[in-house]
Amino acid sequence: MGISSPAGSIWFQGDWSDPWVEGIADALPRVQELRRLDPTSVWQVESGPPPDLLILHKNRLLPKDAELFARWKAESAWPRFPATILCYGPFARYAELDRWLSLADVVIPEATAPDTLPRRVERCLNLGPAPDAIDVGSVSAESAQVVVASTNPDLRRTLADLCAEWVPRVVAQADYRFEYAGRAEARASLRVGATITVIDVPLLESGWEAGIERAAHWGPVIALFGFPSRSNVETARRLGAWACLDLPFDREDLAYTLRRCLRGVEAGRAAGLAGFEPGHQLPRPPVSFRVSNPKRPTTHRDP
Repeated sequence: MGISSPAGSIWFQGDWSDPWVEGIADALPRVQELRRLDPTSVWQVESGPPPDLLILHKNRLLPKDAELFARWKAESAWPRFPATILCYGPFARYAELDRWLSLADVVIPEATAPDTLPRRVERCLNLGPAPDAIDVGSVSAESAQVVVASTNPDLRRTLADLCAEWVPRVVAQADYRFEYAGRAEARASLRVGATITVIDVPLLESGWEAGIERAAHWGPVIALFGFPSRSNVETARRLGAWACLDLPFDREDLAYTLRRCLRGVEAGRAAGLAGFEPGHQLPRPPVSFRVSNPKRPTTHRDP
């Protein structure tokens, strides 16, 4: 993250044969120590001082893992147990996820972790400015323009109002497939230095990829996903998305990402995300039933 004097220590447990886990680690701020722990570690490593932060990545949330972690946390000899962040994968069940909410300080999905985890690490280690601090008096902020695109009127209005708190010039529109005809003339007349596009990505509609690709020609694109997956994030980044966040969005995540866009740097962001392994496929849709008796399905067919 461009920190000149690294400080703090992080223990990161994950499957280091997984390129996505490596990408998440590459996106972290520079720290004094980053210890990589094997996924089979039993966490009984208390011979020295505790880390400032513990990060866990798990594709599956198994009951035995939660039990082991809860026991370690309860019986730890450390005077203060370190803050813990869990990055969960696509196979996490809601019941186990709910259990981990009481064990970890922060729980986030893995797909958007390269863009949402650095802010949380900076907060835990007291690095960088306040999470929603944007210097609106800077040249980049004064000359910037944010375009908010969402077919949801409430979300579009909320995003536009928030962005207007940080950037003076905000344009909101419903069609994510907007054309940029005349944008060059508008930028010249308004002296717009950078156009940042915030897109509520409609994954169920065809053509969302083209919207991201067109917007990327004019500046950074922040893609918001209702159901982020590795494959969706990978596709968006390959088409030019600068950052990917999940919905419902976190106000501080949005402010943090806008600040990075205004700085014009990709600090802490893993390079070559398009080379990550493909995202996991979504589960098949539910089976539909043909019902003669509304209380008892008699035949069924796969969709």
